[in-house]
Amino acid sequence: MLKIIKDVDTENIQEGNLEVEKEEFVVGNVIDGVVSQVMLILRDRGVQLIRDIPEEVKTLTVYGDQLRLQQVLTNFLLNMVRHSPSPNGWVEIQVRPTLKQTFYGTTNVHIDFRMVCPGNGLPSELVADMFHSSEWRSEEGLGLSMCRKILKLMNGDVQYIRESNAAISISCFNFLYPYNVKQHFDSGTN
Repeated sequence: MLKIIKDVDTENIQEGNLEVEKEEFVVGNVIDGVVSQVMLILRDRGVQLIRDIPEEVKTLTVYGDQLRLQQVLTNFLLNMVRHSPSPNGWVEIQVRPTLKQTFYGTTNVHIDFRMVCPGNGLPSELVADMFHSSEWRSEEGLGLSMCRKILKLMNGDVQYIRESNAAISISCFNFLYPYNVKQHFDSGTN
């Protein structure tokens, strides 16, 4: 996340002036990148990563900003790992796609990413920074706030839910799907 903050003036993100790329990419590549970026901290903290990702999502090709999506998801996942019980804790990432027909006859793929861990989850100061602050208490809080704002620029949003387990629910992205979506989900391939 600090790379996003260093690469881009935070004022541009705050004001919604960040340019979002629109390129074709495979969702599975983003997930692989996110997982590889958190592997060291998972190992160091003794935390297990559980992946609940349907096979058809891994091969799904969409249009959007792959790099920023990967950076944002990595930041959220790193924060969940940092604040999960350790050692012998776990963090689960769940990915769920849904199809949406637009008024113009195109099909969008709406992808929900949910990250869950046991215990208390994120400290209340970080949650406050993510949703309500314009003055952040920490770099983590600033990073979460910037991630949320970047998601909004990409037609996504974030919810933080404390239930029996803490969860960040990232309601992500209405991606334009360039191929026959129904055929992809029926067959499980591109």
